[in-house]
Amino acid sequence: MGSLLLGIGVIAIILMLAVRSAFPWRIIGRLARNMLLALIVLCLLGAVGQMFSFHLPINLPAVLLLAILGLPGLGLLVVLNFLLV
Repeated sequence: MGSLLLGIGVIAIILMLAVRSAFPWRIIGRLARNMLLALIVLCLLGAVGQMFSFHLPINLPAVLLLAILGLPGLGLLVVLNFLLV
């Protein structure tokens, strides 16, 4: 639950920085939405994965990878988890 609040805080900071910058709102809004969905997916996968002794870290690089790449990014995280851990 703490990582969910941390993720929401990071997304809020990104949106606050977007107000002061000249980036297009559509791109920043899409990235923030995808980051929030990626965070929720990682939290749900962590909750379900506990039953099978499977855990993916919930950190900023994992959330960004999943937010940018989508389902292929999730597959990449799973494969890297099995290969490196």
